[in-house]
Amino acid sequence: MKTRITLIELRGYREWTESLGYDREWRIQVTQSRVYYELQNTASRVGAYILPLRHDFIVALTSSLQGSEHEQLFETALEESPVPVRMASIVDNTPREALNNAFRTILEINDNTYYLDRLSPDEYTAVSHVDINSVTKYTLDHGVLEAYEKTMEILYDLVKLSSLYGGITQYLGGDNIIIVFPPDSWREASRKLLFEWVKVGGGRARLARKSMELATRALDEIRQGITSGINLLEE
Repeated sequence: MKTRITLIELRGYREWTESLGYDREWRIQVTQSRVYYELQNTASRVGAYILPLRHDFIVALTSSLQGSEHEQLFETALEESPVPVRMASIVDNTPREALNNAFRTILEINDNTYYLDRLSPDEYTAVSHVDINSVTKYTLDHGVLEAYEKTMEILYDLVKLSSLYGGITQYLGGDNIIIVFPPDSWREASRKLLFEWVKVGGGRARLARKSMELATRALDEIRQGITSGINLLEE
């Protein structure tokens, strides 16, 4: 099993931000939010998922999508971006390798064009959704800022651990962290995440949206007491 990662570049993004004058940060934030909103909506319709990694390079989990569905993501980016767009979609054994290869590929293509790697019959997305225990109580006891900083400490530890498996770790807000693992080592890698202060719900499916749904269901089953600690579901 392999994983497909699609990288979308908003080319000339820094130069665009600098053209807005000094009273620009609010405009940048509004634009970033709109681009992310529209891309995530399009991704959901085709069964993909957008990772909010950064705003000049946008990462999409697009395993098992067809060419026409990648085209929809690209067209949405073109419509919403204030600058030219390039996109590269690559399949590899690990999400990290796929993303790195997509970055190298994107540097070689022209503005407002995209490259789609050969579609493979064994494309999967495998995710682990890490939920930190007792964050609500910790927030009430210590405050919002302290809870956020504690979450960032845990995030850093998870980034280091997941990188050993070729994974990509992303903070989703609150106390939620998602890790995209290689489909073949997803179960082994997910079990390495289980510390006493977290719950881990995992999902593996051909489409990224389905894998995220399974991971959420897995976490809910832990919260309901159906399972405990770690729960991994697959299509």
